Amino acid sequence: MKTKPADASTLMPLFRHLIAEGATPLLVGGCVRDQLLHRQVKDLDVVIFGLNHARLREALDPFGQVLFYGKSFPIYQIRGLAVEFSLPRINSGDKTAMLLEEAVAIDARGRDFTVNALYRHPLTQQLMDPLSGLADLQARRLRMTTPSCLQEDPLRVYRAYQLISRLGFTIEPETMKAMKSIATSHLPRERIMEELDKWLLAEDPLKGWEAMLATHRLPVPRAPASFEPLFPVTGWRHLIPAVLAAALPLRHAISDSRLLMWAALMAPMLAAECLPPAEAVKRREILVQWFQSLSRHHDRTNQLNRLFLALSHFSHLSHRQPDVVRLCRLTDSSLLEALLHALQPLWHSKHHQREMKAALRRFQKWRPEVLPKPCLSGSDLKELDYPADSTMGTWLAVAYEMQLEGVEKEAILQFFSCWKKSQNELQ
Repeated sequence: MKTKPADASTLMPLFRHLIAEGATPLLVGGCVRDQLLHRQVKDLDVVIFGLNHARLREALDPFGQVLFYGKSFPIYQIRGLAVEFSLPRINSGDKTAMLLEEAVAIDARGRDFTVNALYRHPLTQQLMDPLSGLADLQARRLRMTTPSCLQEDPLRVYRAYQLISRLGFTIEPETMKAMKSIATSHLPRERIMEELDKWLLAEDPLKGWEAMLATHRLPVPRAPASFEPLFPVTGWRHLIPAVLAAALPLRHAISDSRLLMWAALMAPMLAAECLPPAEAVKRREILVQWFQSLSRHHDRTNQLNRLFLALSHFSHLSHRQPDVVRLCRLTDSSLLEALLHALQPLWHSKHHQREMKAALRRFQKWRPEVLPKPCLSGSDLKELDYPADSTMGTWLAVAYEMQLEGVEKEAILQFFSCWKKSQNELQ
């Protein structure tokens, strides 16, 4: 669904209409926080006081198709607008009339962090701060709204990692202590993935990494009993900050910056130690399977797997131009090059810096701007009486490998003609 950029000023007719219907709309959460931090506001969250669900839906209906989702805390949207409307987080069984300030205070205590519990009236711009979130914002401090808020929604632990990475905040000590004790193993993995994506694409993911270390919650798969220990701490953990830092300035030049950051996070777990081939393959398989279970994204997992395959073969497939072309056929060459640059701290730790720099220069020199198209087609082989069955793809792959080695088309055809003739004579 395409949405228009969030802009409270263009929504004034809608806000005035809601007020005329008896509502008090207040901007809340990230949009207020980011505006106060002079950051770009991407979408708006509006909490509506004074209406029930039915009346809110009726009030929104004149402005477009009203969408509805969520069970615990229903959210309303108008198709095409990057705005979410919700009712306050107040117990529906509480029928006692209360002042707006009291209702705002109750709603604030149901939110995650105090810097996300700031409210602003869209017309008067009046700011409401029931939990001293403004002081935390000025101190660049992330503090939970209540002692139980993380227990109520454990995903907020992962949200804390990405928020401090995006905003450059620190986590208040009591909040950090509470984060250590929260169980998150039951959370849906796709929800965790959303927060980890935001963390890796944040301005400073190293802050989140440090908080993960402090709270003993690293984004690493658990080793199966048959393969213990899968990832020895001494082998890779100390390299992660340097590799992530090296990957940060490369993100803007890569079409899939998210995949680059995931690869930069995971590659040291694969390449930090000199493993026997079978063990290295097993480790890669487990990492890729873990990523699949976390992301639920087959294509992205396949891309990551192919990237890691290219990485594992890079040292011996970077000495000849045909082999460089083979690497580029295996994965996105720009992504592979960026990952190799990001992994320079790892090469340095293994005393392979000089060799990898030389290999990178060869790769950059021989990397084709456009992959060569196959000079032979299925119709060429059919003319030589090759059957159009399941073996055709294998023969075409052989022909392409010969082409990469510099064999001309006529010579390739001559080879296949002679082969077919010899097979016919044997029969």
